[in-house]
Amino acid sequence: MLAYFLYLTLLVSYFLHLTSRFPILAQIRFDLILTGLVFLFTLLGGNSSAPKLRQPNPTTRLLYMIGYILLSIPFVYWPGSVIRYGLEGLLKVIIFYFFTVLLLTTEQRLKTFTRVFLLCQLFRILEPTYLHVTQGYWGSSAHTRGLGIEFSLDRLSGAPHDVINPNQLGWLIITTSIYLYFLYWVKRSIVPRLCALALVLVCLYALLLTGSRSSLLTVFVTIAIAVHLRYRRASRLLVAAALVLLVTAVVANHLTPELTDRYLSLYDRSRPGGSTAQGRIDSLYSGFANILSNPIFGHGVGTSPELSGYLRDAKPQPTHNLYLETLEEVGIVGLILFLLYIREVIRAIRTAAIHCRSSDRRNSFLANVITATHTWILMHLFYSIAIFGLNSWEWYFFGGLSTACLALAARAGSTTAAPPQLVPAVGQTR
Repeated sequence: MLAYFLYLTLLVSYFLHLTSRFPILAQIRFDLILTGLVFLFTLLGGNSSAPKLRQPNPTTRLLYMIGYILLSIPFVYWPGSVIRYGLEGLLKVIIFYFFTVLLLTTEQRLKTFTRVFLLCQLFRILEPTYLHVTQGYWGSSAHTRGLGIEFSLDRLSGAPHDVINPNQLGWLIITTSIYLYFLYWVKRSIVPRLCALALVLVCLYALLLTGSRSSLLTVFVTIAIAVHLRYRRASRLLVAAALVLLVTAVVANHLTPELTDRYLSLYDRSRPGGSTAQGRIDSLYSGFANILSNPIFGHGVGTSPELSGYLRDAKPQPTHNLYLETLEEVGIVGLILFLLYIREVIRAIRTAAIHCRSSDRRNSFLANVITATHTWILMHLFYSIAIFGLNSWEWYFFGGLSTACLALAARAGSTTAAPPQLVPAVGQTR
């Protein structure tokens, strides 16, 4: 129990960046201490509470990938960078998988865990939005050329103590909206629905302020995924898309002309920002040439920013494409192992959904978390075309959440199974 509450504290500290807000916590290595304590108390608690799962199980695939990354260090292009920087970043996010699997052992724990996660993400969205409305805060800007003129565009990013750029904030908004819909709109009373609707509208407004074109496209893809998983009816999809288009059109009337031009540049390359949209596509083609220097083992986990600065002669920054970045960092073998891990995560969440349906718990909190997580995973696979990366926390967070949900759903299915019929003893009548 203590390990679980310490893990919740670690979540709050990690997502809200408490060590940045309170420098004293950074000086004492607060997150590192919490991680060590969670690990220690999890070990002291024993393995009796850990879910014992049959296939599909992402844990094995993840361990294969970790083992490959460690064993391939002597063969990567920059082994020193991996040892000094890459492994540390990977370790910080992989712990989410194992802690989530080991500590989410009851549905009550899952409820608290999900709500803490959702509240943290809502705070990360509402804080910069509030600062924008009250103080004119933006946090980021984009510079581009159009018609021979240089344009500058203010874009909303994370709050001053946060570290997410506008594209990541847009992704976070979509993620949070998914959980708001499935947990507080579906099969709920009027008050939770109104609260969820108000929060989603604020989130949509913040998303448009980010100027993230990839996020806007992902919104419509996410709607299609969510409606398919929930209703599997085309009519529902059309209604949902029409509502989002209506709300988007209303909110868009309150945007600055610069932001409007940026979104219109998705299809009109002559508008300001059109060159950056085309440049993002062109960079994907040029990025494949960098893989050829070590296509099997890659340049090393965490070296994508170094690669862009060294081989591309550009500003050091991660590759804005998960699949290309993974090829650059861990090579073809690493990409295959990573995709196999993701396949097992999807299998786990699908199997969990089947258990809920078979146990007649379609509208339970557990079933809604499963559907929301399934939507989130599929959305992220699409959005990863325009965002990084292998060292991001979400791959291991929803991997652990899927595995834990599978264990809980399998247990619920077994406890609600129909009891066997009693056979009367010889000589007795029914």
